Amino acid sequence: MAALAASGKSLVLSRWNPLFAWLPVESVIRDRQADYYQVLAACDKAGNSSAFVEFMLSAILTALREASGTEQDTEPVTEQVGRLLEVLGETEQSAGCLMQALALAHRPTFLYTYLQPALAAGLIARTLPDKPTSRLQKYRITPQGRARLTR
Repeated sequence: MAALAASGKSLVLSRWNPLFAWLPVESVIRDRQADYYQVLAACDKAGNSSAFVEFMLSAILTALREASGTEQDTEPVTEQVGRLLEVLGETEQSAGCLMQALALAHRPTFLYTYLQPALAAGLIARTLPDKPTSRLQKYRITPQGRARLTR
């Protein structure tokens, strides 16, 4: 079902710009299928599609990187990820503490604009990688994240 929905999104995008016909957006969405359904549920609950738009933009960016062979380390860090790295510093913090430090109240925005891009880029890591949804989960900066802070 998700593959069908994702292929529909590529069809719509390719009608807008033929480049998207060749972009592997479907495979990125398939790889993030659980996140895809979580963001859909969050948007349905919130009555707002901004988290879905952010998710799709992130998927398109990932597909572009995969298609071009671009190393993520050479890509600039978004302002949001940069702020997350600054707030995290050398401490281990929970998602709730990070949201509070960033003055964010909308959890999907935090997840899809701050946390997931930083995790995907290897700039932060979970303290409990085998239990990503644990209530005890915290996040720490990685050496790659530290290097980004000094740039």
